[in-house]
Amino acid sequence: MEALLATLVSGLVLGSLYALMSSGLSLVWTTLGVFNFSHGALMMVGAFIAWTVSEVLGLGPIVGILSGTLAAGLIGVIIERLLVRPFYSNRNMLLITAMTTLAAMVILERGAQMIWGARLKQLPRLIPGEVQILGTTISAHEALLIVLAPLILVALWRFTVMTNRGRSLRAVGQNGIRRRFSASTCP
Repeated sequence: MEALLATLVSGLVLGSLYALMSSGLSLVWTTLGVFNFSHGALMMVGAFIAWTVSEVLGLGPIVGILSGTLAAGLIGVIIERLLVRPFYSNRNMLLITAMTTLAAMVILERGAQMIWGARLKQLPRLIPGEVQILGTTISAHEALLIVLAPLILVALWRFTVMTNRGRSLRAVGQNGIRRRFSASTCP
């Protein structure tokens, strides 16, 4: 029974992390209609940069996380401007952008391996200590993830539903879906 509870709590931690990662991928897919294969590689590069800033440069985890987030965002903007935007009006946009973001993923992964190596790296914990959940002990850091993930997802949902900018994002997505379906049904 203890092993089952430990597995459930571990699944809750991983599920929280995957939910946060997939929300970004979902936003890109619904607004641009492009599956960004480099999404995960961008997060990996951001995590490596966060580790470098916090551990190697010794600036602490908060500065590291902010630096990694900003760097991943900047690289994402560069990928969008150079590899995706030139093909917005192309008839084969979906195929071309899938290939270009796949190429960006490979470049980011190989570049990260050349810079940081293949060895596992771990950011320092934001919160020290441990917490008991369902009779299983996890780090307070993981417990924070379990608590923050639903809060961030609800905040993202509220943003897309209750703000003008969020409604604009949803409108772009709905317009793109209509365009994709009408283009696929017409010869």
